[in-house]
Amino acid sequence: MEDAIAQAEIQCVPPSGDSFTSILRVGRPCLDDRGTWSCSLSMDGLFHEDRPLFGDDSLQALCLAMDFARGQLQDFVSRGGQLFIPGTKDSFPLNAYFPSPNI
Repeated sequence: MEDAIAQAEIQCVPPSGDSFTSILRVGRPCLDDRGTWSCSLSMDGLFHEDRPLFGDDSLQALCLAMDFARGQLQDFVSRGGQLFIPGTKDSFPLNAYFPSPNI
């Protein structure tokens, strides 16, 4: 991803035990020539290509990309995977990066 505005490394350990590092990258929201806002997301090891998430404006596109990332990581954990801060045995603080909404 060329235009990443934020990224984080996460050590992922699936149930099989074959650890890998995923680099989560969030792209800059952009407006296409049709007037549609999108924000790209990539997560090495969890999916292989940039995923554009679309919104009514730049903020919604960014929020939807972040929500999609949280969902992918929660799904990984729900299937028995574990998330760690790279180079440590400390759990990756998923709720610190993706607080649950109180709506």
